Amino acid sequence: MPLSHGNPATDHLLLVNGYGQHSLWPAASEIPAGWTSLGPGRLSGGEGDTAGEAAAERAVRRYYALVDAGRLDELIALFSSDAVYARPGYAPLVGRGQLADFYRDARVIDEGRHTVVRLLVSGGGVAVEGEFAGTLKSGEKAELRFADFFAVGPSGLFVRRTTYFFAPLV
Repeated sequence: MPLSHGNPATDHLLLVNGYGQHSLWPAASEIPAGWTSLGPGRLSGGEGDTAGEAAAERAVRRYYALVDAGRLDELIALFSSDAVYARPGYAPLVGRGQLADFYRDARVIDEGRHTVVRLLVSGGGVAVEGEFAGTLKSGEKAELRFADFFAVGPSGLFVRRTTYFFAPLV
């Protein structure tokens, strides 16, 4: 089921490939070889919301509130002890210790605010399209668009997070 805006030209599916990469794909287009739809997707708050999906959505929204507030201990507690965080420019961060080191020392953001533009819940996964505005540790202002994909384990904790940034590279 597509992420729906009521217009077949703009509806999207949440796809995953064998490498664990995710994509928002136009629902009107054929799914490419090697990619699979993650099942019935829906905009958050829509029909068929389950308690697990609602809890996953709350956890993701809490993540952004905590990171924006700089409450790192509570933020790290949202992740399982062996969680993996993958993002451009860094080796995958594995476990709470590496996550804590990243957020306290390596993260280039000094302060800012994340805005969730769209959130899609599908089974144990949550996809987020968002915007960030803030200041880097260098003092430079930053405004960007991003996509986050969270995998939520049976415990309700994040077992994987993958981030992509919208940037003109090619």
